[in-house]
Amino acid sequence: QATLATVYGMQIGAQPEKAGEIFYNQSAPTKSELGVAKWLGYSNVILGATYGVLSTCDLKPADKKKLYSVGVASCGAGMAIAQHQKGANNFDKTQATVATAMNLTMGALYLKKVLEK
Repeated sequence: QATLATVYGMQIGAQPEKAGEIFYNQSAPTKSELGVAKWLGYSNVILGATYGVLSTCDLKPADKKKLYSVGVASCGAGMAIAQHQKGANNFDKTQATVATAMNLTMGALYLKKVLEK
């Protein structure tokens, strides 16, 4: 999961024009749309890195909860931006649904870990 999220994020970040074209169904995404594509790329890199650290490092429980909280916040922001862009800027509905579902699922898993004793 960490690798997939990181690679996906790096791909979006490296080619924001292509990602913007896919996300908004147009050949010349606006500066704002390119900014969203870049943000989504960075968000996925952060999500992948967080998951990678949690999966491979021996951390104290309090430190793990902090990183899980970063994951919850990142996923919440990803869902909010996808939904906002769908309504405000005609973000592709399929892309918005996938982004929302993925972020909701990962955010719920992170939140479960935050709430565990």
